[in-house]
Amino acid sequence: ARDMPAACALGALSVCLQGKYSVRINADWLEQANLYTLIIADPSEKKSPCLNHMISPVLRFEKTWNKEHSDEISQSHQMKRVLEGNADNAEHAYINGKISREEMEVASRKAREFQTIHMLRLFLDDVTPEALTSHRAENDGVAAIMSAEGGVFENFAGRYTGKNNLDTALKAYSGDPIRVDTS
Repeated sequence: ARDMPAACALGALSVCLQGKYSVRINADWLEQANLYTLIIADPSEKKSPCLNHMISPVLRFEKTWNKEHSDEISQSHQMKRVLEGNADNAEHAYINGKISREEMEVASRKAREFQTIHMLRLFLDDVTPEALTSHRAENDGVAAIMSAEGGVFENFAGRYTGKNNLDTALKAYSGDPIRVDTS
């Protein structure tokens, strides 16, 4: 019974430490400080209350951070739309001979390089591998799946897509970069 709170606490702490620390095994071997935990217990063994207690500080932090940064988040999304509109307008102006190629490229680069600020979501529950990849990208590689139920295993096995996809979980564990392009 003591193992369950300990495993939940380690998982919650792992969320807080992701991307901040790594372990150098030797000069050319560096490991990320990621942690995967799994609690196996019968129904009604208090998994949900234990997990909820341990992740509540993470959820409070997310809520506070998002509230404190709500204006910045909104403004950054608005600025991204403006810059993308400017890039589209510059492309049309270039096609019509109204601006130089360099001016068009500057507008395009500004839109492409602008970093949008996203709401902080460190903790996820019912998430697909593809959505997890997006959340990791929005949170500088930090995300945790924490659930009292096993639905996440169904998601990675292809519940919504019909195809299993373990790459995100495997690359997240080792800290490997991941790029997704499904077009």
